[in-house]
Amino acid sequence: MRRTAIALAGLLAMLTAGCGLSFQNLPIGRAPAGESYPIVAEFEDASSLPVGGIVRLGQSAVGRVESIDVRGFTAVVRVNIAADVRIPAGTTARLQLPSPLGEEYMLLRPPDRPSPGVFGAESVIPLADTSRGPDIENLFAALGALLNGSGLQQVSTIVTETNKALDGRADEVRGLLDRLSTVLTALERHRDRISDTLDVVDRLSSYTRANQASIDAALTDIAPGIQALLAQKETFDELASRIAPLADAVQDVVGPTRAELKRLAANIRPPVDALAAMNDRIDTVLADVTALGPNVAGLIPGDYITADAHLDVPEIVTRLLEQLATSGPKKLLDPGGPEKLLGGAADD
Repeated sequence: MRRTAIALAGLLAMLTAGCGLSFQNLPIGRAPAGESYPIVAEFEDASSLPVGGIVRLGQSAVGRVESIDVRGFTAVVRVNIAADVRIPAGTTARLQLPSPLGEEYMLLRPPDRPSPGVFGAESVIPLADTSRGPDIENLFAALGALLNGSGLQQVSTIVTETNKALDGRADEVRGLLDRLSTVLTALERHRDRISDTLDVVDRLSSYTRANQASIDAALTDIAPGIQALLAQKETFDELASRIAPLADAVQDVVGPTRAELKRLAANIRPPVDALAAMNDRIDTVLADVTALGPNVAGLIPGDYITADAHLDVPEIVTRLLEQLATSGPKKLLDPGGPEKLLGGAADD
């Protein structure tokens, strides 16, 4: 029995030595228990991710790493996901460490907004949707570069120069920060308006860009007109210099009689309104006279005809004509003239 155990141990040692077998290469844990489906994730670097490593969705282990290949400069990681796990479309992948001494694993992170689709067999998470979290090797490498290089000296220089810049200016810097806080608060309070303004500017820019050809043509066509105006600049200047004295003269003439002009305008309005009210009747009379013309022409036996006609004119027009004939237009324009005219017409 002892010889048999020794022989089995020797055979196992030879197999492991000759075939390079290790616990990492054992098929244990390569795929989740039960049915599964494969998906692929692309990473810039997956050198620390072990084959057979865990794939997590949140805190749950949902799969295992099946293989890692290299295509060009991209690591292609093929994983098996449990068949009862549905991964939303748009899910991203990240390589994480549970602890500084732990084994790296793949973390699947669903999108913030639920997606109607899900990953199926052979779905691919592209390189743009994958990342790698901080690991102890990169941390030590960065720390080594800081300690062995000039990083600390640069930090010391920055701190020293900052102290020099702020020395004796603490109150000014504090006031500047207070003003900056006030400005940022005001900007935050008007954020919606600023956003609307930017949207309007964006639409204007889009419209301008879409009509660039028309704008260029308009600017090209208007150039000769602008040149012509520029050539007449001295003439315009001289005209403007003459307009100012003319405006002063008009002001001198109109200023003293402004009140009388306003009163005249108010007095002349009633006769004008009365004449306007006769517009329809005048049209009718003129139409009748026009229709009478051919009949009168047929009644003329020779070169002329003697006729006796009576024209019925409203009393207000009669008085207006009499006033113009006896006193002239000046009397009519005197203050109170139109009221007397209308009053006399009303009395008659």
